[in-house]
Amino acid sequence: MPYLVGYEGTQLYFEDWGRGRPLVFIPGHMSPHDVFVEQPYGLGRRFRVVVYDRRGTGLSAKEGTDFSIDSNVADLRAVIAGLELKGAVLVGWSMGGILALRYLERYGARGVGGLVLVGSGPRTWAGPNNEYPLANSLAQLGELSGEIHGPLAYLEVIANLGRAFTHRPLPEEVRAWLVGALLRTPAFVRAKENTEVGRADMREFLTHVNVPALVLHGAHDRIMPHAMGQDLARHVPGAHLVTFQESGHMPFLEEPVRFNEELTEFVAGLGGTDERHR
Repeated sequence: MPYLVGYEGTQLYFEDWGRGRPLVFIPGHMSPHDVFVEQPYGLGRRFRVVVYDRRGTGLSAKEGTDFSIDSNVADLRAVIAGLELKGAVLVGWSMGGILALRYLERYGARGVGGLVLVGSGPRTWAGPNNEYPLANSLAQLGELSGEIHGPLAYLEVIANLGRAFTHRPLPEEVRAWLVGALLRTPAFVRAKENTEVGRADMREFLTHVNVPALVLHGAHDRIMPHAMGQDLARHVPGAHLVTFQESGHMPFLEEPVRFNEELTEFVAGLGGTDERHR
């Protein structure tokens, strides 16, 4: 299986599909790379599609690693450098969007040609002046992970998340696949990520984003409310918001054809030819 060496030697599983301008898909909280199952096939004929498991998730290293936001961002840098990506479009879903923003803040736009924020926002928990919280406190985020109530509650939380992620119920076999994918991330990783993502606040950086940006958000998102996407589009310079009327938190899975079309149109508008990125 293909692995890259991330920050401080962490082994990161990745898949690299197609040729052309690179698109780097950054999974959300506790989610593995294969939530983007529709994108390599739908986009790999025109673009270079890179998906990877963040530290602690999927097939990447889980034990003995640091699960901080900055370590995840350093891993992203290692993916871009290790695969020698140029003009990459960062496609960050949910927590992955926060990581993409933090990457630009910390490392700048070198090697990055665009930014796509999917079902994301600059902050998650309530804290001061956050109108659209995912949770009201770090304690509540910990409770959501099963950290407080134990492993059986954790299993129940994951099953509920599998239902809450989408606007309409998924076919049972697809939902079972999604829950199984989420369960590959141990409860202790989810608990640590909860704390990290709860502390993240990228609001002040939004006006400093200096690459072309697109915001894709489900109208019925119960995890990161649609108002978060509207705020991103208002504050990120030049950002355009596309709303998926039949989607919740996972438009790339709920409306994959339109999602891939919107992404293709955005990337095509960045200019340059595919040859530049081969």
